[in-house]
Amino acid sequence: MRFPLDALFGVVKTGFAARKDSLGSVRVVLIVDPAVDKSLIATMRDAFMPEVPSASVRVFAVADASGAVRAGCDVAVILSAGSPEVASVAQEAVVTGTPTVVVARDAAETTFVQEHSTLLGRVVSKHDAQLISKLGAWIIQHTDRVDALASAFAFLRARASRQAIEAAAMSNAITGALVFVPGADFPVMAATQIGMMSRLASIHDEPLSWERAFEGVALVGTGLILRQLVRPLARRAGMFSFAVKGIAGGASTYLMGLVLSEFYRRGSDRPQVSAAFKKAAASIQRLGASRLLSSGRAA
Repeated sequence: MRFPLDALFGVVKTGFAARKDSLGSVRVVLIVDPAVDKSLIATMRDAFMPEVPSASVRVFAVADASGAVRAGCDVAVILSAGSPEVASVAQEAVVTGTPTVVVARDAAETTFVQEHSTLLGRVVSKHDAQLISKLGAWIIQHTDRVDALASAFAFLRARASRQAIEAAAMSNAITGALVFVPGADFPVMAATQIGMMSRLASIHDEPLSWERAFEGVALVGTGLILRQLVRPLARRAGMFSFAVKGIAGGASTYLMGLVLSEFYRRGSDRPQVSAAFKKAAASIQRLGASRLLSSGRAA
């Protein structure tokens, strides 16, 4: 199998163009019950501090919230202390089709939220860290703009990254297990990994530039090395070789995703992390990268 480098760069270019198009403006509405304690307000203020200029957060008191949530809003967050007006404000937000979550310190302050749905939910905790974690999980689960919101608000990035990594790992596990034509799975798995890389870069607000292409080459090169390591195990597994290849495809993608996520998260420490990528590239050369790129045999 000859690995098509021109196809690789084509996938990188197309992938990042798609990611750039998906990251438009982000609109969040924050509605505050006047009886809410100041610590909850401070926690939400810190969480929804935009990281990108294209994100906007509009804040309203419950009394002034009529018409505040409009169609096209990405998410509405209502801080509740149990005031009776909160229920009608939440209902009005849901009618616009906006994912709406009621945040409170005590469940008694959200009794009007009878059941969680695709558009209305509640997050309750007395502890800030747990509250933010639950809120992030709810938003990621109920929005179709995961990457854009995570890019805008840092507290969403870890969970959004995990979602992207797990989806790519599952896809490559299935591909590795079910594709039986020697070498046919590699281009598919490489494209999935590059797509994962582009999502992680977008989530961490990394520039959509050709710098990512070099990271893509390192990613694919690492995948080639791992294939060489797994090949003997697959041969020894006999009729269960599909399981070995599936596990290897999923696990390697997951591990590489974790490394990339940390790489993008520690943007200020880029020189140290780049050194690790250079070391990996040197390993690829020592193992005969030119031979692998021209005749990579199937695992």
